[in-house]
Amino acid sequence: MKHIFWLLLLLLASSSALAQTGSLRGLVTDQNGGVIPGAKVTVNGLSGFVRTTNADTSGSYSFTGLPPGDYEVQASAANLELGEPVKISLKVGVQTLDLQLKVILAPEKVTERLAHDPVLMEMARIVQAADIKGHLDDHLPARGLQLISRGFPLVTSSDDETAERAAFVYDALYASIKQDQAP
Repeated sequence: MKHIFWLLLLLLASSSALAQTGSLRGLVTDQNGGVIPGAKVTVNGLSGFVRTTNADTSGSYSFTGLPPGDYEVQASAANLELGEPVKISLKVGVQTLDLQLKVILAPEKVTERLAHDPVLMEMARIVQAADIKGHLDDHLPARGLQLISRGFPLVTSSDDETAERAAFVYDALYASIKQDQAP
């Protein structure tokens, strides 16, 4: 009987200790909402506690048995990263934190692409001339590009809309340069 009492006491203590932990789960996606299977997700506690997992084939990740407290969550995958670590105050129970990764390009890949694409090289010169004071006279298209880019905030209602319209202008500039360079 004495052994049963200690066994029950031990079981009760361990179950209450398990109830004092938190779980963190979520979905890892890219900027377009596509899931990122295999993304590496890491939680870092302020006390030095670190745990890492990989997202499953549906982009989901899960951590269980985490002590309540403040954490920074980081995620990454090939050519994708989470700009800044996400800070979260984990409580007892289950919390959800979805993570959106952004595309990153290594500078050497951009330089390599520019070197092999004369259209992009000319476009880079025009954009640089539009960005650097006193260089507008070097490229007439740079003056037009500068005027257009200064006007975007006047006709758009959000940063997303501005970026979308700017992408269209850069696509048009690329097409125009390509046509000018065609034999």
